[in-house]
Amino acid sequence: MGFEYVSPPLCEMLGLEAEDLLRDCTLIFSAAHPDEAEDLIRANSHARTTLNPFRWEGRFIVHGQIRWLRISSDPAPLADGGSLWSGVFNDITESKRVEDALRQQKQFADDIINSLPGIFYMLDVDRRFVRVNRQFLTVTGYAQGELDCMTAGDFFEGEDSVLIAQKTQEVFVRGGSSAEAGFLVKSGRKIPYYFTGRRTTIDGQFYLVGLGVDITERRKLEQELVRQAKTDPLTGVSNRRHFIEMAEQEILRARRYGKPLSVLMLDLDEFKLINDRYGHQAGDGVLCKVCDIYRLTLRVVDIVGRMGGEEFAILLPETNAEKAVEVAERLRQDIAHTAIPMGGDEVLHITASIGICTLGPEGDDIDVLLNRADQAMYQVKRSGRNRVEVAHSR
Repeated sequence: MGFEYVSPPLCEMLGLEAEDLLRDCTLIFSAAHPDEAEDLIRANSHARTTLNPFRWEGRFIVHGQIRWLRISSDPAPLADGGSLWSGVFNDITESKRVEDALRQQKQFADDIINSLPGIFYMLDVDRRFVRVNRQFLTVTGYAQGELDCMTAGDFFEGEDSVLIAQKTQEVFVRGGSSAEAGFLVKSGRKIPYYFTGRRTTIDGQFYLVGLGVDITERRKLEQELVRQAKTDPLTGVSNRRHFIEMAEQEILRARRYGKPLSVLMLDLDEFKLINDRYGHQAGDGVLCKVCDIYRLTLRVVDIVGRMGGEEFAILLPETNAEKAVEVAERLRQDIAHTAIPMGGDEVLHITASIGICTLGPEGDDIDVLLNRADQAMYQVKRSGRNRVEVAHSR
C-alpha cells in the first residue's frame, strides 16, 4: 500500500512533506497520538481487508500540538481485481473543542441540578418534561423513559390539578409563579410540596424551569403549632380561648337552625387537698384521668375546655336541659366511681360539682351561659358538692 497522491493541505495538516508521505505512507500512523495509533492501524487494516468504507477520527500530534482529524476513505475496484482508495482528511479540532466545552457545560449543569435540595423540572408549553434531575426520579419512582409519555398534570389530582394548571399558565404568561400542592407519586402516595416556576426562552421557545421542595415537616410543624395554640398542654382538651371560639360558632349554628344547646361547668371537689397531700404531679395525673373519662363518656361533637386549674367547661350541641342533666349526672357518677391509683395500694376517689345552663331565646352569648352555669356550680359547692344543678331561667 502506498500513496499515489497527497494534497498540499493534507501535508500541511499533518505537518509532513509530500515526498515523505509518497515514499512511506506509514508516516501517517506514526503521526497519530501514541494512545490511538494502534487503533488507527487496526481500523485501516480491517477496512482494506473487508473493502468496507473507512471512517475514523482521533488525535494527531502536529508540530508538538494535539489536533483532531477525521478520516474518510472509500474503495474503488480496479479491472485487475485490486482497489484504489481515495479519502479525505478533515481537521475537526475546533469542533471537538466546542463539543468538549458543551459537554463540560452540560456536566456542570447536571452537577448543579442534581445537587439541588429538591426536585428540578423543565417543561415545555404543553407541560411535557424536557429535563428533570435524579431527585425527581427518586421521589416519583418513575424512570426517565416513563416521563417521556407523561405531563406535569399526571402528578396531581382534584383541586391540586386545577391549581397547578393555572399556576403553570401563569408562568408562561407572567414569567413566574409558585404553589403548594399534593405531589402524587407512582406508589400512590401524595406528598405536600412547594413548587416554583420561572419562564425561560431557548431558541425562541418558552420553557418552564422550577424547583419543588418537600414541605412535609413544615406542614407537621404548622399543624403542631396550631394544635398547641388550641390545646391545653397538660390534658389535651381545648384551652379556654379555643373553647370560647368553638362555642361561639356552635351558638350561632344553634340559633340559625333553631337547635337546643347546653353548657356544663364542672369543678373537681377539694382538689387543693389532693395537691397538698400528694403533690402537684399527682394532681396533674388526676386531671388527665378526668379528661379520659370525658373522652369515654361524651360524644365526638361535644366540646371540652379547661378553663383553669381544676375547672372545665363542656358544650353540648343539640342538647336540651333534660338531656344535659342526664349527661352531667352520668359524668358525675363516672368520676365518683373511678379509682385513681396513687402509688402502692392506695387509690383515690374524687367527686365533681356540675352546673348547667341551656341556651335561651333571649340572645345569650357564651360569656353569659358560662357565668350562669358557673353560678349553678357554686350553688352545688355551697350545698355540699358532688351534685348537678341547673341554672334558673331569668
